[in-house]
Amino acid sequence: MYPCFLFLLPVLILCCPVPCAFAAPPLIWPDLRDGVVYLRMQAGETARLGVKNVWAAEGTRDRLYFQAPDGEMLNRFLLSADKKTTDTVLVAKRDAGDYRFEVCGLSHRATTLRVDPATPTVFEPAKVHFSLTSPGKGAKLYFRVPADNRAFSFRARTFRGSCKAYELLSPSGKRYELKPKELHSSVKEHAGLDFSGDRHESGVWTLLFRDSGKAAFWLDGIPNLFAQKPEHLFMPEFKPAKAEVRLTGRVLGETPLLGVALDAYPLAPAYEEALRQLSPETVHYYFFPELADRPGHTQRARLAPFPCREEYILFSTLNSRAMIAEEHARQGLRDLRQSRKTGQEPLTAVSFVDEPNLRFGKTAYLKRFAALRAVQDAEAPEFPLMVPDSSMLTEGPLVDDNADRKGLDWMEALYQQGLMPKAPRPFLAWHEWMYRDLLATEAFRDAVNEAARFAAGKSPAPLLVINQTNISSGSDTSVYDQDSFFASLWLGAAFAHAAGTGQLHAFGWFMMTDDIETHHKGLFALRGEARNLQEIQLKERPVLQVFRLLLAHKLSQVLELQGGHPDLAMFACADQARKQLALFVTNTAPRRITLNLKAEEAVLQHQKAVLLTLQEGDASPKHQSLSALTNLDLKPQSVNILLLGRQDRQGK
Repeated sequence: MYPCFLFLLPVLILCCPVPCAFAAPPLIWPDLRDGVVYLRMQAGETARLGVKNVWAAEGTRDRLYFQAPDGEMLNRFLLSADKKTTDTVLVAKRDAGDYRFEVCGLSHRATTLRVDPATPTVFEPAKVHFSLTSPGKGAKLYFRVPADNRAFSFRARTFRGSCKAYELLSPSGKRYELKPKELHSSVKEHAGLDFSGDRHESGVWTLLFRDSGKAAFWLDGIPNLFAQKPEHLFMPEFKPAKAEVRLTGRVLGETPLLGVALDAYPLAPAYEEALRQLSPETVHYYFFPELADRPGHTQRARLAPFPCREEYILFSTLNSRAMIAEEHARQGLRDLRQSRKTGQEPLTAVSFVDEPNLRFGKTAYLKRFAALRAVQDAEAPEFPLMVPDSSMLTEGPLVDDNADRKGLDWMEALYQQGLMPKAPRPFLAWHEWMYRDLLATEAFRDAVNEAARFAAGKSPAPLLVINQTNISSGSDTSVYDQDSFFASLWLGAAFAHAAGTGQLHAFGWFMMTDDIETHHKGLFALRGEARNLQEIQLKERPVLQVFRLLLAHKLSQVLELQGGHPDLAMFACADQARKQLALFVTNTAPRRITLNLKAEEAVLQHQKAVLLTLQEGDASPKHQSLSALTNLDLKPQSVNILLLGRQDRQGK
């Protein structure tokens, strides 16, 4: 019998205008939301995919990728309200091997993949996040426990009515039931079944779904791969690849400043010392004026300037669902002016509403902004404005009616109503969240380019600033992302895509440290059980290394690159005199890639080079001296920096 997933076949056939090409009923992966399907295909084989909207799809874009065994991109789908993919054929256009189809979460659509039943396919679900929709009680998947494994775990998560019951069947017939409690994704430990010692059995296990709905399930300690047929289980092979890249020498713009968001509380000595050692180029923090006149209260404010290049201050209210009162904004601006006395402080930009498109309607926002803008004109017109400080810019936030809440549309409304100052030059600022897959970090490039096209038509053209970003938004975090080398790869890739445009002014990681309540996604984690930030001790996360390397080695001008490989995120930069150059390359895939660099820059032809490589578990980057810029070995899942025309410098 075919797996229980196949009961959906009649519905899928009715929905598809193109007849199924398979001789036998296809194998179906239904309603994929976040994960990767590996297909062991012969040249010329096909698969079909269908997509349907699920939630808030009108205002968001989803990304699907189909790659050849060496990572070549065969199909790249950018799904939007005006560009839908309902039935598409994927063709294995290269040699036989393991093809890769990825659904990038957070996906607002459900993707169904239909494959020839003889084609081995395995599914790798995203850990913690919902990966597919269970058809209901009785559906089965299979996974393999290697013979040499001594411990593994099956874990699952349920939240807001999703799948609540799973059962595992061991090779000998033992049954284990798991009913996870409803938990948000931000917790450090999720419900699971742990197997070791006498509870360990090698061989093929069965996963049975005992409930319907969105399903979040995964394996730790062994390959996180599931199949619909036991004989289909295999370990994907990532074939090595080659990439040709040409450095044209054309200057695209300036390399963005790199900064962090600070906790809103007063900073403890340990925090202050870590901040000074890190020396970010920008800092971003919240100021709550309504607490300024409450003696003895824990004041959430920080107005003393920090020795950086730019500071971004959001005057806000403790109630995130209310906009700041005019009298509080006036008080905050007066306090800010008073704290700036020497004239040598960093450039300071101010904002009045945090993610307005997520929290408020456009009409209410525009009315309140007009009043707050009048306050600023009267109290501190010299500080540039940061607007709209939206949640996302070219897409809508995570709400039902997000099509009407795109940050760029709200920015246009500010211009149309004459609310944007002519001087000083304003900042077009936004927060970019929820591109949780490494390939999907190219969305940063697309968003910056679209914002740059918008800004080019304005006078004066605003500076573009992503002042908050992270893998996930708010408290929606995962230790599999934040506490692992994945975050290092993600930051290297996201910054490369954004910086490579030459159009972005600043890029800010959210946050420098975890906060005590909910946001566990800092460059530093909090060590121990601190009750307040005066007691904290900091623990470095892996991503901090990449942040330091970017700060230490990036140069002022972005240079144009041509060519590359889909698994490589890269940008090149140079100093004004062109005596120093740096090429930042993040290899996001578990495959080796050989890079050949060609250039019109004379300095590249004669200078020796140093390649810095950082991989998971490295205490510091490995150094390799190069005499040529051909056949550069980019190791699997690595952050690399090629330095030319200068001595190597360590990030501090």
